[in-house]
Amino acid sequence: MKNQIHLLCTAIILLSCTACKTHVPMVQHEQASYQKKAEAVEHWRRMASEICQGLAPGMELSGKVIYVGPPAHASQFDAAYLEAA
Repeated sequence: MKNQIHLLCTAIILLSCTACKTHVPMVQHEQASYQKKAEAVEHWRRMASEICQGLAPGMELSGKVIYVGPPAHASQFDAAYLEAA
């Protein structure tokens, strides 16, 4: 009788543990390969180009060279963007 109670308790615990498991996929980060880094750099280059093209026609500076210096206190994003450019 005691063995049956232990077996029943063990079965209930195992069933309750497996019922709590979710089927939601977990995020798995891959190491950045050269291809992915190149795609990211190209993505940011295109975004910067589109922004500049959108600004230039409405400005009197169209056709002139403009230099924008780095910010005094660069964030991690600024540093990564400047490194990739």
